[in-house]
Amino acid sequence: MSELRKVLLTGHLVITNLPTEDNIRSFLSDRIPEADPNPVKLEHIGIAVKDIQASRQLFETLLGARPYKSEEVTSEGVITHFYDAGGTKIELLESTSDSSAIARFLEKKGPGIHHLAFSVDDAERAFEEFREKGLRVLGVRPKKGADGKTIFFIHPSDTEGVLMEFCS
Repeated sequence: MSELRKVLLTGHLVITNLPTEDNIRSFLSDRIPEADPNPVKLEHIGIAVKDIQASRQLFETLLGARPYKSEEVTSEGVITHFYDAGGTKIELLESTSDSSAIARFLEKKGPGIHHLAFSVDDAERAFEEFREKGLRVLGVRPKKGADGKTIFFIHPSDTEGVLMEFCS
Protein backbone atom coordinates (compact mmCIF):
# COMPACT_ATOMS: atom_id res chain seq x y z
CA MET A 1 0.00 0.00 0.00
CA SER A 2 1.37 3.45 -0.90
CA GLU A 3 2.23 5.98 1.81
CA LEU A 4 -0.40 8.39 0.48
CA ARG A 5 -3.09 5.67 0.63
CA LYS A 6 -2.09 4.85 4.26
CA VAL A 7 -2.45 8.52 5.21
CA LEU A 8 -5.83 8.80 3.51
CA LEU A 9 -7.15 5.61 5.13
CA THR A 10 -5.73 6.05 8.63
CA GLY A 11 -5.51 9.81 8.94
CA HIS A 12 -1.94 9.46 10.28
CA LEU A 13 1.01 11.01 8.55
CA VAL A 14 4.47 9.90 9.56
CA ILE A 15 7.20 12.32 8.63
CA THR A 16 10.73 11.08 8.42
CA ASN A 17 14.01 12.82 7.65
CA LEU A 18 13.17 16.05 9.48
CA PRO A 19 15.92 18.66 9.28
CA THR A 20 17.98 19.17 12.41
CA GLU A 21 18.12 22.45 14.28
CA ASP A 22 21.62 23.05 12.89
CA ASN A 23 20.37 22.47 9.34
CA ILE A 24 17.56 24.97 9.84
CA ARG A 25 19.94 27.56 11.36
CA SER A 26 22.35 27.11 8.45
CA PHE A 27 19.54 27.39 5.90
CA LEU A 28 18.21 30.60 7.46
CA SER A 29 21.59 32.23 7.99
CA ASP A 30 22.24 32.04 4.24
CA ARG A 31 18.97 33.83 3.48
CA ILE A 32 18.21 36.23 6.35
CA PRO A 33 20.72 38.92 7.31
CA GLU A 34 21.68 39.03 10.96
CA ALA A 35 20.06 41.77 12.99
CA ASP A 36 22.31 44.60 14.05
CA PRO A 37 23.17 43.95 17.69
CA ASN A 38 23.00 47.73 18.29
CA PRO A 39 19.83 48.91 16.55
CA VAL A 40 19.07 52.62 16.42
CA LYS A 41 16.65 54.01 18.98
CA LEU A 42 14.43 57.08 18.81
CA GLU A 43 16.35 59.66 20.85
CA HIS A 44 14.18 62.75 20.48
CA ILE A 45 11.64 64.57 18.36
CA GLY A 46 12.66 68.10 17.34
CA ILE A 47 9.84 70.64 17.07
CA ALA A 48 10.41 74.09 15.56
CA VAL A 49 8.47 76.79 17.42
CA LYS A 50 7.78 80.48 16.68
CA ASP A 51 6.71 81.58 20.16
CA ILE A 52 8.85 79.84 22.77
CA GLN A 53 6.88 81.19 25.75
CA ALA A 54 3.55 79.91 24.42
CA SER A 55 5.14 76.61 23.34
CA ARG A 56 6.78 76.05 26.72
CA GLN A 57 3.47 76.74 28.46
CA LEU A 58 1.71 74.27 26.17
CA PHE A 59 4.28 71.48 26.62
CA GLU A 60 4.44 72.02 30.38
CA THR A 61 0.66 71.57 30.44
CA LEU A 62 0.73 68.52 28.14
CA LEU A 63 3.67 66.77 29.80
CA GLY A 64 3.20 67.98 33.36
CA ALA A 65 6.83 69.08 33.62
CA ARG A 66 9.18 71.92 32.85
CA PRO A 67 12.11 71.41 30.46
CA TYR A 68 14.93 69.58 32.20
CA LYS A 69 17.48 71.43 30.11
CA SER A 70 17.73 74.51 27.88
CA GLU A 71 20.87 75.11 25.87
CA GLU A 72 22.04 77.51 23.21
CA VAL A 73 23.81 75.97 20.22
CA THR A 74 25.43 79.07 18.79
CA SER A 75 26.76 77.35 15.67
CA GLU A 76 23.19 76.42 14.68
CA GLY A 77 21.52 79.68 15.74
CA VAL A 78 19.14 77.87 18.07
CA ILE A 79 18.18 77.44 21.71
CA THR A 80 16.97 73.95 22.55
CA HIS A 81 14.54 73.13 25.35
CA PHE A 82 14.39 69.43 26.30
CA TYR A 83 11.43 67.67 27.92
CA ASP A 84 11.32 64.06 29.08
CA ALA A 85 8.24 62.40 27.63
CA GLY A 86 8.41 58.95 29.22
CA GLY A 87 11.84 57.99 27.95
CA THR A 88 11.73 59.85 24.65
CA LYS A 89 12.80 63.46 24.59
CA ILE A 90 10.90 66.33 23.05
CA GLU A 91 13.19 69.14 21.86
CA LEU A 92 11.64 72.55 21.26
CA LEU A 93 13.78 74.52 18.81
CA GLU A 94 13.84 78.28 19.18
CA SER A 95 15.66 80.26 16.47
CA THR A 96 18.12 82.93 17.59
CA SER A 97 18.99 84.14 14.09
CA ASP A 98 16.94 84.99 11.01
CA SER A 99 19.45 83.02 8.92
CA SER A 100 19.34 79.79 10.97
CA ALA A 101 17.99 76.54 9.60
CA ILE A 102 15.13 76.72 12.12
CA ALA A 103 14.20 80.27 11.00
CA ARG A 104 14.18 79.11 7.36
CA PHE A 105 12.08 76.06 8.30
CA LEU A 106 9.56 78.23 10.18
CA GLU A 107 9.33 80.69 7.28
CA LYS A 108 8.76 77.92 4.75
CA LYS A 109 6.62 75.45 6.72
CA GLY A 110 5.56 77.13 9.96
CA PRO A 111 5.86 75.55 13.41
CA GLY A 112 5.86 71.78 13.68
CA ILE A 113 7.96 68.67 13.66
CA HIS A 114 11.39 69.56 12.32
CA HIS A 115 13.20 66.23 12.68
CA LEU A 116 13.35 62.79 14.24
CA ALA A 117 16.61 61.98 16.00
CA PHE A 118 17.99 58.48 16.50
CA SER A 119 20.83 57.43 18.76
CA VAL A 120 23.66 55.39 17.27
CA ASP A 121 26.78 53.99 18.90
CA ASP A 122 29.16 55.96 16.68
CA ALA A 123 27.97 58.97 14.67
CA GLU A 124 31.23 59.13 12.68
CA ARG A 125 30.89 55.50 11.55
CA ALA A 126 27.16 55.85 10.80
CA PHE A 127 27.85 59.02 8.77
CA GLU A 128 30.36 57.16 6.57
CA GLU A 129 28.13 54.08 6.21
CA PHE A 130 25.12 56.13 5.13
CA ARG A 131 27.22 58.16 2.70
CA GLU A 132 28.68 54.96 1.20
CA LYS A 133 25.12 53.66 0.75
CA GLY A 134 24.30 56.74 -1.33
CA LEU A 135 22.24 58.70 1.18
CA ARG A 136 22.65 62.47 1.10
CA VAL A 137 24.21 63.27 4.47
CA LEU A 138 24.32 66.96 5.27
CA GLY A 139 27.72 68.47 5.94
CA VAL A 140 31.19 67.05 5.47
CA ARG A 141 31.33 65.30 8.84
CA PRO A 142 29.30 65.01 12.06
CA LYS A 143 29.36 68.09 14.28
CA LYS A 144 28.77 69.08 17.89
CA GLY A 145 25.09 69.46 18.74
CA ALA A 146 22.93 70.04 21.80
CA ASP A 147 23.00 67.84 24.88
CA GLY A 148 26.70 67.03 24.38
CA LYS A 149 25.96 64.90 21.31
CA THR A 150 27.83 64.46 18.06
CA ILE A 151 25.22 64.78 15.31
CA PHE A 152 24.54 64.70 11.59
CA PHE A 153 21.46 64.83 9.39
CA ILE A 154 20.23 62.98 6.32
CA HIS A 155 18.41 65.10 3.75
CA PRO A 156 14.64 64.60 3.85
CA SER A 157 14.49 63.89 0.11
CA ASP A 158 16.23 60.58 0.91
CA THR A 159 14.04 59.74 3.92
CA GLU A 160 10.43 60.04 2.76
CA GLY A 161 10.29 63.77 3.43
CA VAL A 162 11.40 63.61 7.08
CA LEU A 163 14.66 65.19 8.21
CA MET A 164 16.56 62.51 10.15
CA GLU A 165 19.22 63.27 12.75
CA PHE A 166 21.64 60.67 14.06
CA CYS A 167 23.52 61.30 17.28
CA SER A 168 25.97 59.66 19.65
